[in-house]
Amino acid sequence: MDLQPYTTRLEKFFNEVAVVQHYQRLSANVAKQTIVDLQARDEDLAGLDAEAREILGSSAHLFSFYSPYTGAIHPYSHKRLNLKDTARLVHLHKNKQYQWLLVEAYELFEDFVVSLYELVRGESAYFRLSKDGNATMPPAELKKKVPQIIDMFRKKLSELAKIEIENRSSTNLRLHTCMSEKFRHVIVHKNGKAGDAEAMADEILKRANLASDKAREPAARAKIANYVGIGDVAGVIVLVEQPVFRGGGVAMDINRHENLVNSLMAHALVMSQCLVNHIGKA
Repeated sequence: MDLQPYTTRLEKFFNEVAVVQHYQRLSANVAKQTIVDLQARDEDLAGLDAEAREILGSSAHLFSFYSPYTGAIHPYSHKRLNLKDTARLVHLHKNKQYQWLLVEAYELFEDFVVSLYELVRGESAYFRLSKDGNATMPPAELKKKVPQIIDMFRKKLSELAKIEIENRSSTNLRLHTCMSEKFRHVIVHKNGKAGDAEAMADEILKRANLASDKAREPAARAKIANYVGIGDVAGVIVLVEQPVFRGGGVAMDINRHENLVNSLMAHALVMSQCLVNHIGKA
């Protein structure tokens, strides 16, 4: 049996995600440079009195559109921002970009799972969903059933079920994939902000089969919480870098966005390899 199509699909997915990750790194660099520019501007104004600093360090923004009734410009909002306000918007904007890049990465992951399923279902009825016994379910319908497809692979491939949880990277791939799946839903349908963060965490833990696991549930819940804002950004899916050390000119961060995307890639690799191993033995 020709196993090359499995490798080809995996390589295609990896190459597509590499583009998404390149966008993320560009976004990080642009945000960093913008903050540097704002800090330089703040230093330039340091010698002035408070009133002059406020005036020269502020920017005014008017928002408008052309009225369909008059054809004239119709203002609808205006804002005045100081340097601190602008820096905060830069941070929020970067997070918004990261959110949508996670959406793109997860949807590429869904496309990969569907392509993998379409390939294996044509070769073996053993790997068909119960509602797809004749292997004719169209891709649009299959994309809605990606979680069920993964569940089916997990049940039929014991190696997959094991490596998802226990692996050399010490990453619960099932949990991370469930997080990405739920975060994608919140970003697309709720503007990136969960109305009830605890309920969202409960759903993720249930999907990851951790809801009743007294040994692992607390750590998993804490991991989910690392991706959810508090205070004035309560409920917001937070994907920007998480600072872990600052001092002596050295900075260390945890790249939350990259952690989730890397787990999707790892999960794709394990699914593909487990299928290849199963087919090879058969």
